[in-house]
Amino acid sequence: MILIKLTCLRMASRLVCSNFQILSGKL
Repeated sequence: MILIKLTCLRMASRLVCSNFQILSGKL
């Protein structure tokens, strides 16, 4: 989960971050 957050911050893309959060929630 931490890696996903770091990747999200690196990309600095809210859309990508939201998509990762949604996928994480489903999984």
